Amino acid sequence: MTNKNGHLREFGKFRLDAEKRVLWCGDQPVNLALKEIEMLCVLTENGGGEVVTRNEMLERVWQNSFVEESNLSRHIYVLRKTFKDFGETGELIQTVPRRGYRFAGEVRETKNGGSEIIIERHAVSRTLIEYVSDETEIETREHPNAKITEITAVFSPEQKPFVLPASVPAKAARGRLTFALLVFLAVSTVGSIWYFRGNPAATVKKPIKTMAILPLQSLNKDDDDEAFGLGIIESLAARLGNLERLVVRPTGSVKQISKSETDPLEIGRKSKADAVLTGSFQRAAGRIRVTIRLLNVADGSQIWAGNFNENETDIFKLQDSLAAQAADSLVDKLSSDERRQLASRLTEDVEAYQPYLRGRFAWNKRTPEGFADSIRFYQAAIDRDPNFAHAFAGLADSYSMLADFYGLAPHEAYPKAKAAAVRALEINENLAEAHTPLAWILQTYEWNWDGAEREYRRAITLNPNYATAHQWYAEFLMATGRHEEALAEIGCANAPDPSSMIINAVEGWVLFHARDHDRAIEQYRKTAELDPNTPLLGWYVGKIYEQKEDYENAIAANEQSIARSDGSGAAEQSALRKAYINAGVEGYWREKLELLKTQARIKPVEFYEMAEIYVRLGDREKAFALLEKSLQQREYSIINLKVSPALDNLRAAPRYREPLRKMNLQ
Repeated sequence: MTNKNGHLREFGKFRLDAEKRVLWCGDQPVNLALKEIEMLCVLTENGGGEVVTRNEMLERVWQNSFVEESNLSRHIYVLRKTFKDFGETGELIQTVPRRGYRFAGEVRETKNGGSEIIIERHAVSRTLIEYVSDETEIETREHPNAKITEITAVFSPEQKPFVLPASVPAKAARGRLTFALLVFLAVSTVGSIWYFRGNPAATVKKPIKTMAILPLQSLNKDDDDEAFGLGIIESLAARLGNLERLVVRPTGSVKQISKSETDPLEIGRKSKADAVLTGSFQRAAGRIRVTIRLLNVADGSQIWAGNFNENETDIFKLQDSLAAQAADSLVDKLSSDERRQLASRLTEDVEAYQPYLRGRFAWNKRTPEGFADSIRFYQAAIDRDPNFAHAFAGLADSYSMLADFYGLAPHEAYPKAKAAAVRALEINENLAEAHTPLAWILQTYEWNWDGAEREYRRAITLNPNYATAHQWYAEFLMATGRHEEALAEIGCANAPDPSSMIINAVEGWVLFHARDHDRAIEQYRKTAELDPNTPLLGWYVGKIYEQKEDYENAIAANEQSIARSDGSGAAEQSALRKAYINAGVEGYWREKLELLKTQARIKPVEFYEMAEIYVRLGDREKAFALLEKSLQQREYSIINLKVSPALDNLRAAPRYREPLRKMNLQ
């Protein structure tokens, strides 16, 4: 395959070889995935400038494969970041809202002047070498059944991977090389067929790369045991999650699925895991008995089983044994570093560890009462072990969430949360679980956007599989108007935790703030499949339909939300429908305002939420006054001031710039 007559596309300092799927910056090849280069080829066709829809991009680059649209955003983000890393200051790829993408750079088609390029591709089941020169070309040969993805290395003319001896004619040497390659392919193919067809023992199973750990069933059935069992699996998940060769699904999402599903294999499938660990435990007469089974999700076969029996005071010994045996059954030849990671402990003090477990259990209830209880337990753990970094990180999380759930005033909760996060990092600077709440505090309470971004990136560097760090960073990017990056980041959160309700819901929220309303609604429909009984989804969808001015569907979404919960509030929704029928859109919003005022007598309601309604009613003065109160209170939702679709009618007003300036968003 020669390139001397092939067309090249140049833009800025870049040169794209659309035939060989290679991008150059000057004389330097750019490291990009094949799909990203193929997307760039589509965007730069016919000189660029034309809008390429998302569907067209999916059809042309992925053809018959099923791919989520969020993959497009991630690849576009990588392309933009690559251009920026190579010094490109302009926006070469533009997003066309609700349509797709267009290439904004000036594209020039040129012809290569005949310079030599060597491309060498290697794969397990085929060998392909192309040597390009002005004289001749080796014919490409490949096994017809080869399906393994090619790994391509590109060399400039000065970087040839081999040199022909001067005494050997070029054509003869190339002929011998071709013959040798054909012989190698024939021998490899015949040998593979003999081995896999003639050797019954040569059955290859899919390697275990992801696993889900189910909540252990307590044979005692009390709350204290439930907290204890949660601690065992969270410790195991944390230890195994330190292994780079294994992704462990977060225990919170697995627990959510297990509430409505009892079959371990089905839970594994819904968690998109290769293996699932299930078992039970019992505490009696001062001893702990744990029975474990590790199952292959694909065929239900048992990978490993274990029984553990220890004194309650030897809980750490039990966790060490459990982690080591589970890892040995999943990963070949653990290194000494990996074994040290498996043996790592949060604390060496059992008396501090017990209240810590209760704190984790209370925090996972995700209620103001649960957060308050968790603070009490974490503090007890810290009193016992003042150097318990994870307990301080838990304290930071609890105070932050207590403010967000209106259980404590932000001015009281966030300073305490920050002090706990800072103390955790003084003890262990490499704790991602402490960098993440610190980033959240800097973002939500202090509006220190640069500092928050540094903390998020630090947390993700320390633990790339920490889904919460990716999720909160995505919300940060959304609030600052970086919607494409936000979509890419929430995709990163979804990778280690694909069955998380909150992560999937946040993806819909990011799409909503990017004004991609139809995709947002579709995302919430997919999210509802994870747990149809979650009432909050109807609230999200209702907000989107309100923005689309589709009030019939907005009312229906909220009614569906009520039907999924305990039925309370049905009368209010009936009043909302009646108001819309009798007084139209204005009647709808006035009734919604009255419902919020009624709710405020029972539990806190954000000034920000009321401000959005006054914008709908055309009362800008009242809306700005309420936004000012929201700023003073440091309400959580105010961080979306820059991007909220509900405030679009305010943005042209000069007064709108002042709150943005106060929040450092200007």
